[in-house]
Amino acid sequence: MRAGWLVVLGACGGLDADPGIRAELQIAGAQFVAGAMPASSTDIRVTAIDSLNNTIRAGQINKALSGRVQGDGRAVALGFADDAGYWIVPAAAADLNLPDELTWSARASFAPTLVPGTRDLLVAAVDDHGAFGPPDPLTLTVRSGTLDLTGTKLAFALRWDTEADLDLHVVLPGDPPVIVWWGDGSSYIPPPPGTPPDPVAAAASGILDADSNDQCVIDGRRAESVTWRGDAAAPPHGTYAVLVDAFSLCAVTTAHWTLDVFREGDPASVAHAEGTVVDSDTRGQHVAGSGVRALTFDN
Repeated sequence: MRAGWLVVLGACGGLDADPGIRAELQIAGAQFVAGAMPASSTDIRVTAIDSLNNTIRAGQINKALSGRVQGDGRAVALGFADDAGYWIVPAAAADLNLPDELTWSARASFAPTLVPGTRDLLVAAVDDHGAFGPPDPLTLTVRSGTLDLTGTKLAFALRWDTEADLDLHVVLPGDPPVIVWWGDGSSYIPPPPGTPPDPVAAAASGILDADSNDQCVIDGRRAESVTWRGDAAAPPHGTYAVLVDAFSLCAVTTAHWTLDVFREGDPASVAHAEGTVVDSDTRGQHVAGSGVRALTFDN
């Protein structure tokens, strides 16, 4: 039966050899169909769309989507309304708790040119005759895939490609060195108790922007940055050590990361490193200065 809907769509001219490389949405292992998704001509519905997090970033890859479709559905179609086309994903086995419904799953990737804002991903059921049910929207919030370098004096940017919990550790020059990481997200050293804080020193410090995917609570960022931003920012001179710590892979098998250093707001990276972590890299303590040394940098 599943081959049937492919044949029907092909007979209507829907399926072709277009690999969909122009599309802003890419679905791994799925069939691309150029053009707009057909109007609905059946009542068969997608009954569930499951997404760990509805915030994505431009250029994000391998986002997990899944759900259920009514039993007469043989596939689901996924696509943006104004994209170059849409994707067909075959339905799989019956749901264990709802035997009248079939399950489906997909791995979605998004173009680096995706404009920040909200975007509706349309998901529609397809029956074995190639008829489409009414599409259900999954509203995604798109964030820029690049670090905003406006006003930065120095920036360390970590990015990775799967829903793992990786952590950026930046070891500043000095003795003893200050480490900016999720356990201490600023290089500012507070004064002793009873002494008022120094606003100039606070403004001069480097700041960690986020602890992405903390404890495997997936946030869609897959990115962490430490930046010195603003007129008062004053990154210290000397040698920095930058580490990448694999806190958890969050049920994925690997995570490939990239690390870039930027100076004076220039988008051209002045230092770059990349690597891949596996499950064995998550073992041991995760304290200040943990992880693999990605690079050293002289400022």
